[in-house]
Amino acid sequence: MLSKKSLLIVLFSSLLLLGTYFVPIWKIDLNAPQYPEGIGLRIWLNKITGVHEFDLDNINKLNHYIGMKTIEPDSIPELKIMPYIIAFFVIFGLTVFLLKRKRLIYVWCFLMIVILTIGLYDYYVWEYDYGHNLNPNAPIKVPGMTYQPPLLGTKQLLNMRTTSLPDIGSYLIGISLIGMVGVLIYEKKKKIKLLSVASLLLIAIGCSKSPQPIKYGAADCDYCNMTVTDPKFGSEMVTDKGKILFFDSIECLAAYELTNNPEAYSLWVSDYTNPGELMPADKAIFLLSDGIKSPMALGLAAFPDRNKSENARKTYNGKIISWEDVKKYVKREWNL
Repeated sequence: MLSKKSLLIVLFSSLLLLGTYFVPIWKIDLNAPQYPEGIGLRIWLNKITGVHEFDLDNINKLNHYIGMKTIEPDSIPELKIMPYIIAFFVIFGLTVFLLKRKRLIYVWCFLMIVILTIGLYDYYVWEYDYGHNLNPNAPIKVPGMTYQPPLLGTKQLLNMRTTSLPDIGSYLIGISLIGMVGVLIYEKKKKIKLLSVASLLLIAIGCSKSPQPIKYGAADCDYCNMTVTDPKFGSEMVTDKGKILFFDSIECLAAYELTNNPEAYSLWVSDYTNPGELMPADKAIFLLSDGIKSPMALGLAAFPDRNKSENARKTYNGKIISWEDVKKYVKREWNL
């Protein structure tokens, strides 16, 4: 779907083509000593006119002397077709505006470029025919001389300096095409920008080194592979790369650090008195007691401060130890 800004540009670009019905699309100017004010032709969608009232007649008279064909607008089929072609692009553009489909703009631009290419080629062929297929009985014959006007630019033909350039109508068509292409570029950049923002967010999330909530009953222990179920003992490791590892007990967390030697960024254990609440392992106070039924049976529980651990010891008995003591204990008990 196109944005509001893009739709306005599509609408403007489409309606802009209507201006080509009221202005010339191409101009040919001739300058020679006998015409100090210059003479010229203006090619419209549906007609060819002179710059001045009698310019077309005068140019046809000059053409007669050198054997070129008479320019008869009514006999040129392109002048009957071009108004319908422009109408097609106006209606097509308005259809894009109503349907808000970006893919249709690609079709619109492709067809416009094809038509413009064919139009320029047809114009070249038309000029070639007029400039090369000369009447052999012409009053003035210059051996080897042809009179094809330039497709774009200026060319000297005998004593005539002939200039052929796009006129206002062509500029309107060009602006319309640029507008449509601009919409495609704008929508493309907008999509890339959105994708970039989304990618950065995903990278930021993926690279986060904060602990994540443990999904009890769903997460598996990264050391013993058992399901993590008890929030009083759930533990967690965040690696230097931001990877999150879950453990069902304090002893599994210690054993994993001892045996796998990971580049741990932080270690987290659950508060026994506030199940599910994680705290840094190196800040926690641990109670080692046979009265504590930890998932892997080593009797380890963590507390946020010494007072709570002392209160727990009054209930379960045992020994208060640090995180370093926990690792030594697990290493010894499990022969790691």
